[in-house]
Amino acid sequence: PSLLTASEINTSIKFGDRFVFKLLRQVEPGPHPGVEMGQFLTERLSRPFPHAAPYAGSLEYHEHSGEATFIGVMHGFVPNEGTAWQRTRKHLDDLFENIKDAKVSNVDLQSSAPTNIYKLSFALADPPQIATEIIGTYLSLAERMGRRIAELHLALASQTSDPAFAPEPFNDFYRQGLFHGYIGLLGRRLEFIRQRYSEMTPDVRLLAAKVLERENAIVAKLRAVFAQRIYSERTRFHGRLHLGHLLVTEEQDVVIFDFEGDPHQHISERRIKRSPIRDVTSMLVSLGYSAQGALRRVASEGESAGSRHTLRMWARFWYSHVSAALLRGYWQVAKGARFMPRSEADQETLLTTYLMERALLDVRPDIEDKPDLAGMPFRVILYLLDAEAERKIGE
Repeated sequence: PSLLTASEINTSIKFGDRFVFKLLRQVEPGPHPGVEMGQFLTERLSRPFPHAAPYAGSLEYHEHSGEATFIGVMHGFVPNEGTAWQRTRKHLDDLFENIKDAKVSNVDLQSSAPTNIYKLSFALADPPQIATEIIGTYLSLAERMGRRIAELHLALASQTSDPAFAPEPFNDFYRQGLFHGYIGLLGRRLEFIRQRYSEMTPDVRLLAAKVLERENAIVAKLRAVFAQRIYSERTRFHGRLHLGHLLVTEEQDVVIFDFEGDPHQHISERRIKRSPIRDVTSMLVSLGYSAQGALRRVASEGESAGSRHTLRMWARFWYSHVSAALLRGYWQVAKGARFMPRSEADQETLLTTYLMERALLDVRPDIEDKPDLAGMPFRVILYLLDAEAERKIGE
């Protein structure tokens, strides 16, 4: 056995090339989503879901009375070449290393994507030649990630007899509660931004100011989920999906793991059914953090102001087209699912709403715990608002 150091939340132990055992540090009585989801995907479906780490068993503590407490979960080991986060980091470092030899103008980079890069009309169209030539095989990997996530969501929505997994309606009452919850979240986050404004770095402060000026526009974006009836369903979903929870196999496919959900939430809250599009938006934001991290690494080498602007242009170019590839792969597989709204306009409403939610949720922990990445949520918000005047600062 050998200790894996990737997780800061639990303790994971690898047993050769056979198993990975995760000892849970935060436990409470009741069904654990990591065990529940693992059993469902491996044992409950007619055929095990092939793109998730296979469930192997759990360790439980039983009192004389009351529910069992899960304290460990084991999965089969998946041969891999590292996580998608590691693959993305290497790809971006190579991309930025080769920029100086690229014969592409900033105008070409900027004109290849709209200001609101999350528009489905952009994402679902075929990528331009400039994107396929520059980004290369990673574009295909991003599209494959989107397809595998959609296949996961279809599998999770396939069980109608088990109350823990049976889809539930995305009804008017739910939409109303969603909207009012968002308004409360927005108020808390804007107040937090004002309190911490003076402590931010100058570049992040500039982005924060633009967001504060657009409170009404943010409310209008969030109101769309309440203003119109959306025919959809709520299902179980991963709950904490990002590049670090995808393994890249030797065949250049991806395997999803760690279905524990957000460890900062109670177990009962992690089992609540929501729109699975939330997983998609988490992945989009994760791609953005990768691009921003690559920019930080290059900037630490002492680039000039002009070079930094060019690097931001390249990062935005990469993020725009890789995000589109992931969305394109997801939509190709999931477009006919019952959890997908019927019209493209309603699909875009959910995508926009959950992206705004993800950005607002990330504002506080980013500023408190990782201020060097604190600009990402603000950039997502400005993209969603199609903030044309902020094109340069939002790159």
